[in-house]
Amino acid sequence: MDTGQKILEATEEICTKMEPRKVTLDMVAAKAKVGKGTIYNHFSSKEDLLQKLALSLIEKIRTEMIDAGLSSSGNSIDRLEHLGTVFYEFIKKHPMLIAISIFLRDTPPWMVSGEQDDFFHIESLFVSMIDSLVKLGVEEGLIRSDLDTKTIAYFMLSVFRTRRPIRGSETNIPDKVIRELMLNGAGADQRTPSHP
Repeated sequence: MDTGQKILEATEEICTKMEPRKVTLDMVAAKAKVGKGTIYNHFSSKEDLLQKLALSLIEKIRTEMIDAGLSSSGNSIDRLEHLGTVFYEFIKKHPMLIAISIFLRDTPPWMVSGEQDDFFHIESLFVSMIDSLVKLGVEEGLIRSDLDTKTIAYFMLSVFRTRRPIRGSETNIPDKVIRELMLNGAGADQRTPSHP
């Protein structure tokens, strides 16, 4: 295994147990069984290391989401559920991605390279995929046409994020509640009666 990859994997393992801001390069060096100088041969700072880790995870989820979007079958509701499951399973496998993204978002720009926008591209891609499926649901008559599809997409992204287990717990929101809240509530048969 390449040394840079070994350092990234050690960092990911440490970040699953503690907040990114508390991670030190000494911890990473010990976990990866390399010298601190070796880390600096591959990464300019802790922030650079965390950013490279997050970017590698983002590339993985981007690929998985695109594959999920292309490979899923069924109606728009089935495909939305499948996309949400892919997102949830990825975050379950890599729970530190959101914490690292928040840490880097709050890091002064001069401390990280100019690739911070990549963190927001994944959200845009996900919202775009949801938006397309919601529009398809409107065309299929499964989702109400009087709702703004982008608003539904951002709402669903937020709901998908809440599916991740609480740190240190296996408790999460049951799929039945998720479906009821985000899909059935927007269903074509759920129109609110007009008031005079």
